[in-house]
Amino acid sequence: MRHTNVVLTVAAAALLAACRGSSDSPTTPTIKPGANIESGNLQSGRVTEALAAPLVVRVADANGVPLTGQVVRFIIVSGGGLVDTDSTLTNSSGQATARWSLGTSVSDSQRVVAKLGADRTTATTIGMFKATAQPGAAQLAAVSGGGQVGAPSSVLTDSLAARVADQYGNPIAGVLVVWSTSGSGAGVLSPTQGTSDANGYVRAKWTLGSATGTQTASAASTGRTTVSFLATAQTVVVPPGLSMTVTSPLANALAGDTLLLRAAITNTYQLTSVRAVIGASTINLTNNGNGVWFSNIPISSLPYGPQQVVVTVTDAQNSEVSKSVTFNHAVAPTITITAPTATAVAGPSIAIKASCSSLDETGCVSLEASVNGTTVASGLTAIDATVSLASWEGQLVTMTFKATDQVGLVRTATTTVNVYTNPLLQVYASVPGAVMDVNASRVFYWVNTGSRLQARVQNGATTTTYFDHVGTATAIRGFLTANGAFFAVDTASGQYQLREYVSGAARTFATYAASSSIGWAFAGEWMAWTDATQTLYRRSIGGATASTTTTATSQFDINSNGDVAAASPGSSAVMSVTADGVKRTVDSDFVVTFSAVHLDLTRVLWNYQGICCINSGNMLRMSVGGGAIQTVAPYVVTAGGNLGPCCNAVNSGWYGFSKPSPTNELQVWAVSPAGTSTQVSNFAASSQLEALGANGEVLFTSGSTRYYSLSPYTTVTSLGVSRGSPIYRDGRFYILLGNTAYRIP
Repeated sequence: MRHTNVVLTVAAAALLAACRGSSDSPTTPTIKPGANIESGNLQSGRVTEALAAPLVVRVADANGVPLTGQVVRFIIVSGGGLVDTDSTLTNSSGQATARWSLGTSVSDSQRVVAKLGADRTTATTIGMFKATAQPGAAQLAAVSGGGQVGAPSSVLTDSLAARVADQYGNPIAGVLVVWSTSGSGAGVLSPTQGTSDANGYVRAKWTLGSATGTQTASAASTGRTTVSFLATAQTVVVPPGLSMTVTSPLANALAGDTLLLRAAITNTYQLTSVRAVIGASTINLTNNGNGVWFSNIPISSLPYGPQQVVVTVTDAQNSEVSKSVTFNHAVAPTITITAPTATAVAGPSIAIKASCSSLDETGCVSLEASVNGTTVASGLTAIDATVSLASWEGQLVTMTFKATDQVGLVRTATTTVNVYTNPLLQVYASVPGAVMDVNASRVFYWVNTGSRLQARVQNGATTTTYFDHVGTATAIRGFLTANGAFFAVDTASGQYQLREYVSGAARTFATYAASSSIGWAFAGEWMAWTDATQTLYRRSIGGATASTTTTATSQFDINSNGDVAAASPGSSAVMSVTADGVKRTVDSDFVVTFSAVHLDLTRVLWNYQGICCINSGNMLRMSVGGGAIQTVAPYVVTAGGNLGPCCNAVNSGWYGFSKPSPTNELQVWAVSPAGTSTQVSNFAASSQLEALGANGEVLFTSGSTRYYSLSPYTTVTSLGVSRGSPIYRDGRFYILLGNTAYRIP
């Protein structure tokens, strides 16, 4: 029999002022990052303007009661902008509010964090607000193409370029701009109108008129200031003594997230500026002393695909030459990992299969897999190899895949691998997902692809899907009964679903908000759980849900008959409720805390922990068949303080625990149904009981090593490094680690 308790959200427990015998409890806010946001998240608005709705968070205690007068700070973490208050107090509804005005850039991430506490450095994050910044009012500006000189009736070398953006330089796409020339003989523009692109640009080619002299072209947009461009029609086309050639990038060249821009300039007069415009940015170039001007320009914020850079040089005679070059901002490569999966176990060898591909013509030039900075496999566009991870034996490691394309763009992806080699254990099952439970014939596991979650059970060569959810979801728990299973899942709809699979069908028998505090325990054909109100329920597989008419903390258990035992809220009593509904108080005391409650078919076992000055120290207590309380293992008084037992377990009349030795180390003890008490461990380092079998078999740890011993405990066998979760099912111990279940022979 195995008992499992899991609590998803830890609510703050009441603290007892035992020194004065008082039962008053200070109220502590419940901290659930993200769940405390009531409204105001994911808004959008114009740059520098206040969002339509205020930011609102709510602070409450573990029971959902709002807390008044709590200090909440609203802090901008990215995007600039401002909030109207640095700190505020919660009102009678537990709410704190602030107004948020966004920053000036639409490309920046706009984020405000809400923190609970007066100290800015130590306050606890209770919510992260995000917003999307939209451009402000559109303005039209001339960018380049003016000041050119050409022969009458000729097409000017460079296009005229205007840009639609707000006052902060944020580009605005899709705005209609009309091109025109002024007066007769000023030539024609092609096209005569166009809409601004993703970077706000609109362009036209200018064919000069037949007359010599200054000619004027204009760009206009409804509701915005018209901008003008001047050109000179004359026989001498190029200003004497000023010329420029852009040597990097070349036309249609590929560029990564940094653009190397170089321009060779020949000039007679002193240069007054050499600048480049790319996207919404203007960059001044640097002279290397040999007539070459350059800059390394970060372009990671630009969209992938064709982009244009315009370089303009001006001299002291106001002569100006502009050149534009179109290049391609390359897409970083993508990585596909086939193996290992995130739950895989290397023992110590493991297969690695991955590939690299590119969405553009850059192509992959290298793909490598590494562990903790050490390369373990590599290839050009793919890896298909089996490698040894023996150097990381006994560790959960992160395997990093790194793909690089020919322009230096890099993409990384990671997966986790358990490295565990233990010849003393037998591999019982290895499945394509995370193992949750096993018994003598079946394996329960979850498969999560990110877009689909399935609960599967493998029975020999047959695999049955118990649950299939398309979309984002999180597997919480799984437990096999004789002919079915209980399991819990957190769906993306913000709900915890408690489900069962029986008689070939799955059904939901309880649903709770994802922010609820829920714990559960399993045994045989039974499940027990608590809801957010701490009401304790139980259910047999395929049966009806029934309240036990009691409340409980996370410290509760159920046996294979459906009897439950639990520590009451406030941990001031231990209660038991039989399967037929008989309820009794097993132990109570207002100046102690009860915990680690376990039971089998006859015994209830619990920790009794004194607080402060009264009944100090822990002791292990037991009741057999509803009889009198027995102190199984009292605490001991040492120079270092009062030391008590821990880590108890009970199974089929046997019970076990760890208690202090005369030299203050915890040692494991086991007691038979007949009452024979035996010390199992005798190590210099403390030992802690992990699991107890129906025949007195013991699993325990000392340091980082796991040990195994059988009654009468004359021999203790080392099982190597302690990894995974031990369970006892159908007369055997199993170790669950990632996608593998091991069996102790």
